[in-house]
Amino acid sequence: MSYFGGKGQEGVWQTIINQMPPHDIYIEPFLGGGAVMLHKRPALRNIGIDLDRSALDAFSISSRHLCLPQLEVIHADGIDWLETHGPFFLMGYFIYCDPPYPHSTRTSHTRYQYELDDAAHRELLTLLKQCRGMVAISSYPNPIYDEMLANWRKLDYTSVARSGEVRIERLYMNYLEPVFLHDDRFIGADAGNRQDINRRIARTVKRLRAWPKRERVKMLRQLLADLPEDEIAHLQHR
Repeated sequence: MSYFGGKGQEGVWQTIINQMPPHDIYIEPFLGGGAVMLHKRPALRNIGIDLDRSALDAFSISSRHLCLPQLEVIHADGIDWLETHGPFFLMGYFIYCDPPYPHSTRTSHTRYQYELDDAAHRELLTLLKQCRGMVAISSYPNPIYDEMLANWRKLDYTSVARSGEVRIERLYMNYLEPVFLHDDRFIGADAGNRQDINRRIARTVKRLRAWPKRERVKMLRQLLADLPEDEIAHLQHR
């Protein structure tokens, strides 16, 4: 399903997944076409929320072929759902939000069935700023988000609108750039670069497996020596 404003374009969903730290529970309050959830490695529990029933029905059909574990597809308003369940958003949770972008940022006249005005965007950001878990949210760069999320990390990437116009989108994140990823299959700038990385890693691993185990462990310890303890804990957890 090609969903207006969705993240199904090549290079877009990979960029977003490449910014996701390890997590046990994954939540998308504005599921839409669900391209990110469909492509990423599933969490132990996966929750998609949308007010558009037709979008949920289409996602349910797509997800049947993937057998996502512990999948919950919920017909509800994303902001209301966040407000109700907010006290549970602790460590181990990852929330990715892809709401309808602010009207002032759009060049297309196409509209969603359910839109957000500026007040609703401010309400959403206020809720997300209260979360103690990890949060990422996509939008076009705009004053509301840049002001309210001034202290969040930001990453710009390009997408192509239905008109063919190349647009800059911005991913806002309340966590530092992760070293260990929830899903590292898509590391690289593009498909060719990912293939080169995978080949290089495969060659290196093949050589290292010929080493005695103690030498491999010693080298691994030295490689991990300069990483923060919390990042090493992520690796041990996985």
